Amino acid sequence: MSSDSAAINVEKWRQWVNAGCVWTVPIAHNEFQDFLHGDGDLVLATQAPIPREWYMPLKGKQVVGLACGGGQQVPYLIAQGAIVTVCDICPEQLGIEQELAIREGYEVSCIECDISEGLPFDNEIFDLAINPVSVS
Repeated sequence: MSSDSAAINVEKWRQWVNAGCVWTVPIAHNEFQDFLHGDGDLVLATQAPIPREWYMPLKGKQVVGLACGGGQQVPYLIAQGAIVTVCDICPEQLGIEQELAIREGYEVSCIECDISEGLPFDNEIFDLAINPVSVS
């Protein structure tokens, strides 16, 4: 993605954050509590639950969420016991993710980056990658 395209992408996400777009509103406290008790599902961009048999048990697994800020998928992954790193181009989306982690008392690593330019990690350090945007 060119720097012009990246800047446009960031600005659009900022507009969506300010407008309260569904993908910028973090889950509620009671939803996180449900996740902790084994209720609820991982939901990506289609808003359809992802069948649990499509991914391995997450306890102790290293998971990267690509373009995944905003507070919807990460809380589910954390509640399942995953160790999560979130990469997002929009600092506001990462801020939402960090605020949610503080509210709910968990740790998440947030990295601002343009995933179209490659990732700032060594190969094969994650057990699972999710990218909600690519499945819409």
